[in-house]
Amino acid sequence: MRVVTYRGVPVKRQRKVGDYILLTFYDRPRQKVSCTEWETFAENKFYDSSVRRSDVVRGRTATSN
Repeated sequence: MRVVTYRGVPVKRQRKVGDYILLTFYDRPRQKVSCTEWETFAENKFYDSSVRRSDVVRGRTATSN
């Protein structure tokens, strides 16, 4: 399973709006960032298929592959 993170926080959805990226988080307010910031601070984290997404996005597990 892949989870996209921005500055270590899991992102539910990202969408380009003009010159910015609108980030929707699982448990935080929306945030608008520049494309440069997104490219710098966004990461893909990969998890074992036995780990539930809800556990990952709520911070209940720290094991990533």
